[in-house]
Amino acid sequence: MTTEEKGIYKRDDVPFLDVLTEYKEALTKEFLAFHTDWYNMEKPLDNVVLTRPGGNNAVKSILSSVDSWKMSWLRYEASPGGKSMHNNVMSKHFPTAFKIMEDLKGQIGNVTYSILEANAVINRHTGPENRSGEYLRVHIPLIVPEGDIFLEVDGEEVTWEEPFGFNNQLTHSAYNYSNQRRLVFLIDIQRTFLGLTPGIPYSRKAERTATPFIRQLKT
Repeated sequence: MTTEEKGIYKRDDVPFLDVLTEYKEALTKEFLAFHTDWYNMEKPLDNVVLTRPGGNNAVKSILSSVDSWKMSWLRYEASPGGKSMHNNVMSKHFPTAFKIMEDLKGQIGNVTYSILEANAVINRHTGPENRSGEYLRVHIPLIVPEGDIFLEVDGEEVTWEEPFGFNNQLTHSAYNYSNQRRLVFLIDIQRTFLGLTPGIPYSRKAERTATPFIRQLKT
């Protein structure tokens, strides 16, 4: 079991990422079949939300604009071991995603399609659903346009060319400096299932004193 805490975990760190990547084509195809307006940049996407389930509007405070970050929630868990909510009405539209959820039953937290609009930024934040560090937040890239598009995790930059996981209790932010939307399949998986020790839990002090964004250090 890996004991070293990292901000970003790639395939060499988490071989299970290869298993999830096998579903990439099907996940993308089903999403586009439901969201036929994906490539229409003239209007907002239908059937996506700006807030977390239950009416929590806190996510709006970290957006560079009100429509920057959108989610198509399939499963939401407020905290490890807390009550979870399943968007079962979407199972007929996204059977592959629900198969993954069933296969990993008991090992997952939040599951969603995560959309970052064109020319948008999600400001620095930490995830409120994983305060104990029990989960690794995994991103499976589905549609990633060309351009300057990346995630920053505690001063380290990573692109969506390959799948990766990260501890979302470390301060992180996302950037899409392109004229197209970015789509990833986001799933929180228990670190112990992946062969990792529990991650660093949330620390308000650490969030306030997080390493400056790496591009700021280069200037």
